[in-house]
Amino acid sequence: MAQNYVLFYSLENAMRDLIHDVLSDSAGEGWWDTAGIVPDRVRENATNNRTKEEGTGVTLRSDRMLDYTNFGELGEIIKVNWEHFQAIFIDKRAVERIIANLNTLRASIAHCTALSEDEETRLHLSLRDWFRQQA
Repeated sequence: MAQNYVLFYSLENAMRDLIHDVLSDSAGEGWWDTAGIVPDRVRENATNNRTKEEGTGVTLRSDRMLDYTNFGELGEIIKVNWEHFQAIFIDKRAVERIIANLNTLRASIAHCTALSEDEETRLHLSLRDWFRQQA
């Protein structure tokens, strides 16, 4: 399972960096606070996650609010801003499907539950699908 965690960790953080880079280039460095770029529900959840973390006294994980989103929310940001991502990906519906599949698998990986052999295969195929969608 450690290999699966590393794969997902790498994917999720690469997606965050991609979103940050694309939206910074297209909407400016303050894109997170620009109306309509980040769905209100995603922005509120990220704010709540950061507020909870601040209340624990631990070192904050990041200065970027994007780093307080969950994997499914990353997909929502891409979907809402498709016009900025359509040059990167081949098909919007395929990207949405792949993210949904990966999000389902993420729950087991993130919560330290072993994947069955079939689900581990599905993870690897979904990762291949993700990279195949990049133009």
